[in-house]
Amino acid sequence: MTMELISKNQFLGISLSSTLLTAIAAGILHASGTPWHVASLGLVLAFAIVVAGFLLTGVISSSAERAALKPKNQHHAPWRIAAGTWVWAFTAYLVYALGVSAADVGEAVITASGSLIYLGMISIPFVFAVLASLMPVGRRPWWLLAIILIIWAPFDSGLLAPVWPWPEGGAAYMLNVWISCVLAMAAMKVASAESCIGVVNFRIMPKKVDLDATLRDQLWFTPLAIGFGFLTGFFAWNPKVAPYWQYPVEALGLYLTVALPEELLFRGLMQPTLEAMPWPRSWNKKIVATWMTALVFGLSHLNNEPLWDWRYVALATVAGLAYANVYERTGRKSLAAPALLHTGVDWLWSNFLRSF
Repeated sequence: MTMELISKNQFLGISLSSTLLTAIAAGILHASGTPWHVASLGLVLAFAIVVAGFLLTGVISSSAERAALKPKNQHHAPWRIAAGTWVWAFTAYLVYALGVSAADVGEAVITASGSLIYLGMISIPFVFAVLASLMPVGRRPWWLLAIILIIWAPFDSGLLAPVWPWPEGGAAYMLNVWISCVLAMAAMKVASAESCIGVVNFRIMPKKVDLDATLRDQLWFTPLAIGFGFLTGFFAWNPKVAPYWQYPVEALGLYLTVALPEELLFRGLMQPTLEAMPWPRSWNKKIVATWMTALVFGLSHLNNEPLWDWRYVALATVAGLAYANVYERTGRKSLAAPALLHTGVDWLWSNFLRSF
């Protein structure tokens, strides 16, 4: 990952976007009554570093996909990618930790266990990525799948809870999501994943083709999901009363912190990795991979509220198939399309159809 794939306009856009999102984060801190002390400064600076890296990864991914036929633009030493990404992630946490440690924030303290967990989170994927790059191409998908699981498992296990102890309520937890997206993309590059799964276009900004594909699938999936939800009692008409400005802000938050990261993990990385597995020749690899990814996606919702609800798993599995379908409509050229559909589904459920 070097700046040679980034134009001046793209770099300016990243700077302005990260500044805007950081300002929003600072405003939320202020509105919540958080005192403006050193801890707040550390969190805001860490937020800026993480957001800039997240946006930069999206631009590099899109540029790399367009430049795939230009090998001279793709010659980046794996160790530089790993080292650069690790330093970026370590710096963000160091700034945050110094701010929290220097301020009096009550019981929220940086612990040795939390720090070690974070160091493992940003280091272990690259160990596996280096090992994967040394493997024959035929065995590499197993290592890629291991990398995906290593990055994903800590979220569902709750292992990352002590990493960002302040502010209370897990407001800084979203940083884990964006850091993991960048780690996943960088680790796949180090592992030479392109030889197995092709180039993953982690484009953050949607285009018209993404909107068109999303609208088509929204028209058939939404009535199906709502019908199933009401028939099984999982849905109930329960509109949430909130200020008008909150609805678009929530949609943007869902897109950036839930939909886009999950689509990168499941549709962008897991599905093509499973498709590259050495299945029997008589099997349709694309169908097998699509259904397996959707099932794993559904099962990943078991520990979400409501806990261990088969209706949630069933709906999420069918939703996974819908997201995969819209991803295929774009020729697998953009994760923005399934992320938009994902956002629409989650937003509708959150604001109007929750039964609990």
